[in-house]
Amino acid sequence: MQNLKLKKTLSIFILAISFFATFSFAEINKMTINLQGLPTEIKANVLSNITLQDLIERKKKITEKELDDLYHKALQEVLEAVKPYGYYNPKIKSSLDFNNNKKNNSYNYTVNIKVDLGKPILIKEIDFSLEEKSDNTDPSLVNIKLSKYLKVGDTLNQITYEDAKNLILEDILNLGYFRARWKENKIYIDTKHNTCKIVLKLKLGSVYYFNNVEFSKSKIKESLIKKLNPIKSSQRYSANLISQLQSNLRESGYFSHAKINKIVDKASKKIDLKVDLFLNKKNLYAFGAGLNTNEAGRFVLTWNRRYLNKHGSSMRMKAYISPIAQLINAKLLIPGRNPVNEKYNIQAEVDREIINKRILRSGKFGV
Repeated sequence: MQNLKLKKTLSIFILAISFFATFSFAEINKMTINLQGLPTEIKANVLSNITLQDLIERKKKITEKELDDLYHKALQEVLEAVKPYGYYNPKIKSSLDFNNNKKNNSYNYTVNIKVDLGKPILIKEIDFSLEEKSDNTDPSLVNIKLSKYLKVGDTLNQITYEDAKNLILEDILNLGYFRARWKENKIYIDTKHNTCKIVLKLKLGSVYYFNNVEFSKSKIKESLIKKLNPIKSSQRYSANLISQLQSNLRESGYFSHAKINKIVDKASKKIDLKVDLFLNKKNLYAFGAGLNTNEAGRFVLTWNRRYLNKHGSSMRMKAYISPIAQLINAKLLIPGRNPVNEKYNIQAEVDREIINKRILRSGKFGV
């Protein structure tokens, strides 16, 4: 009798274990996250930081046991994701809703998360300083002000804070402080009073100057290429000027791109630039076609000869052809003293058009 009872008890125990194991490790058919209480711009970022949301978007299958872990993890991820926007004391209400469709044998879950952001962290104090190597104050530093980007009383925003740091450093680099580095950049947060103190201390180092700019050999005359260069020897280093040089070379049409290498002499505080030039293909063609009620069909062909000779002259031609009109336009472009925005234009054009069964011809030539 005892053996019979023991066997019965054991059978019930095994059945119970099997039931809960099946329940815990059953695959979920559908999951959704219902996130409420957040502004649109914050909500999108918070969702992108939730591991469960990532699995949902990638349509990954998970078990109920895994969902329980991911659910609790999601709550912590929400708390961390709102911090960059200045919210360190949010309140969260959450629930996990379950729907078991016995007909389809499917398990559907909805994770409900409602966030009350509470009061944001406000910037109470900003300690910003520039540490110069010399005792002589550089007058060009007068316009370097953090208040252009961050102000006392603003809501703390990590994105704005990082942008401000980068913009200040960019301003400093454009004044020649090539090796400027942040000595201290910290945010001290007082969650009790919802305030913070920002400390930014920038070590400037020495001012660096441009020295020589050397261009690689090219089919374009070097004297013309030098006219595209906005950088002068003994001028303070500036990242903006290097970007302008890149832009001038590209927009000239002669070059597809240029690689600029910096050669830094720490002793003399001078920077040489070695510019590797990569020529564009000589010819650029484009073809187009279209239909309309007046012309039945039309074709447009353009030809751009980017450079004709070492002096940088170029040519552009355009042909327009339809049953009732034909036009050919040709331009010869010759670089001026400032080839970036000054070019001499010699233009010729001939056209033929049929109007009321009459053929009209005309031509133009000009400089």
